[in-house]
Amino acid sequence: DEALTAALKTLSQRNGATLFMTLLAGWQLLLSRYSGQTDVVVGAPIAGRTRPEVEGVVGFFANTLPLPVDLGGAPRFAELVGRLRGTVVAALEHADVPFDAVVEALAPERSLSHTPLFQVVFAVEERPARPELPGVTARARLLDRPPAQFELNLTLVPGDDGEGLAAHLVVAADRFRPETAERLLASYATLLAAAVAAPETPVDRLPLMPDEERRRLLALGRGAARPEAGRTAVHELVLAAAARRPEAPAVVWDGGAMSYGELVDRSAALARRLAARGVGLETRVGLALGRSPEMVVATLAVLRAGGAYLPLDPDYPAERLAHLLADGGARLVIADRASVAALPPGAPSVLFDEIAAALDPDPPPALPPVPADALAYVMYTSGSTGLPKGVAVTHRNVARLVAGADWAELSADETFLQAAPTSFDAATLEIWGALANGGRLALLPPGRRSVEEVAAAVERFGVTTLWLTAGLFHQAVDAALPALAGVRHLLAGGDVLSPAHVDRAVAALPRTAVIDGYGPTENSTFTCCHRARGGESPVPVGRPIAGTTAHVVDGFGEPVPVGVAGELVAGG
Repeated sequence: DEALTAALKTLSQRNGATLFMTLLAGWQLLLSRYSGQTDVVVGAPIAGRTRPEVEGVVGFFANTLPLPVDLGGAPRFAELVGRLRGTVVAALEHADVPFDAVVEALAPERSLSHTPLFQVVFAVEERPARPELPGVTARARLLDRPPAQFELNLTLVPGDDGEGLAAHLVVAADRFRPETAERLLASYATLLAAAVAAPETPVDRLPLMPDEERRRLLALGRGAARPEAGRTAVHELVLAAAARRPEAPAVVWDGGAMSYGELVDRSAALARRLAARGVGLETRVGLALGRSPEMVVATLAVLRAGGAYLPLDPDYPAERLAHLLADGGARLVIADRASVAALPPGAPSVLFDEIAAALDPDPPPALPPVPADALAYVMYTSGSTGLPKGVAVTHRNVARLVAGADWAELSADETFLQAAPTSFDAATLEIWGALANGGRLALLPPGRRSVEEVAAAVERFGVTTLWLTAGLFHQAVDAALPALAGVRHLLAGGDVLSPAHVDRAVAALPRTAVIDGYGPTENSTFTCCHRARGGESPVPVGRPIAGTTAHVVDGFGEPVPVGVAGELVAGG
């Protein structure tokens, strides 16, 4: 608009620059912020008629000048304009050198997909003269142009009567959608307005989005409000489910079953024995138990005693187990006979059978009230980037995942298959997704299982909610799709999902919600979820679930515009 144009002219004069230089500085800054590159080269066409003798000569004198700028070090915008001024002046001193000669001298790596040295062109043109004819009112207009010769070509022309600047952006349609072009122009105007208002601001702190767009993106990255149940200790959710249906099966396995009433009684007895051994609020207790009813009882008992469980995989190397026990600060380790031999010497271990058979203390200690913000478990990352890191997860974190979920319809009618190792945070979803909602937890037999064995267990137990790693999901689609026909929620994640496999699952399982679940261990299994529709490539990770936030931000924690790379910051 006219006011911004006038302010840009004033800023240019103050910095000893032309309006072209200031506008170019803003455009190159925008390209830098969008691309994440600090070295940006833009081509600028010039008329080439620098001598009076050739002004009237017919012919093509135009040339294109590559204008580089280094945005490293986060200069102030006024400083950036100064850098561009020097670059433009130096380029004009050598404007007679043909562009082809520059390319030949620099010998850049060539590609048939784009022009050498730059792919973006920028120009500021004079307002064309309007003919004065009797009875005719003439108005300047930019005509449609031939197919794009560059990926982006921005031309600024003074508006009618000199009011403001009209922007004409030509984009390569095979690279950019119309809405992308519109966002670029909106970001350009926002950036220039911010630069004029605060030219001493470092360029990487200038906003790229209007306030309305920023508010929209922030809202997009916030999951729904967490339900009240998501503010409760996990075991309290299980006890509430048991009170509603004490005779309902809580845990089933090949050859046996345990009701909610039995689970509550057995876990209460074990919790009192743990409390007598000093387990209290946030005491870490290691669990070296395979997939078994004893594992479920011990896990619930630790929480009821106020403690936090630390899952231990006996297949881990001894050095890793020793690190987990020491770093996790385990006061006690509950193990089965198959796992106790794998524990490092001196580990404070006790066999599940022995502690379960011990006499109750007299008088029995009272089990403490456990706040939702208390520690529920400690789980370690893979350590693929160095030493494994312990992630401390609270009851509130877990409850937010499984209580009143908006990413799936979890209820007492669901049967979950517990197939993941307990040291992998998918087990959080499997165990508490079932028990906190009054559903059934079906235990896959211990040990590593083939996709055929998993599929057979799904049919045998009538599993309705199933979580698979991306790799196992792909195998199941290839080899065992018919066995998944009764599954209502088919969840997959942990890696990128193959669009072809997702499409096949969606087509073959019309009654199944195929859900891509994404989230690091720090975010308690799921940060975002997406119900696949088919025909999506890549398969989206979706939006944040209730009680969760996920924003793509720059280095200052500010949201970046759509289409701009940044860091994913998850929380809630």
